[in-house]
Amino acid sequence: MKRLFKNKVDQLLAESREVYKDKPILQRQIELALGQFSENMKKLSTNSTAGYLAAFDLFDKQYIHIDSSVKTNRNQSFRQEISSFSR
Repeated sequence: MKRLFKNKVDQLLAESREVYKDKPILQRQIELALGQFSENMKKLSTNSTAGYLAAFDLFDKQYIHIDSSVKTNRNQSFRQEISSFSR
C-alpha cells in the first residue's frame, strides 16, 4: 500500500510538472497542495486502496487535469487562484 501511495504521488507530481511546465509558480502551488494532501491522507485511519486512489483521482481533477464538473467549497478559492494564473 505504501508503495502504491508513493507511486501515485510521484505520478501526480510528474504530470503537474508537465502540464504546468510554463507556469512555475502555479506548479509549485500544486506541489505544495499535493504535499499537504498526501500528509493528510497518511493520517487517515483507513486502509482502503480504492479510497486512496479515488481521493488522488479527485485531487488530479481539482488541481492538475482540471475537470470543471468537480467542485468543492473547500477548494474553490485555490481553484480560482489557479484560474487567475492560467490567464
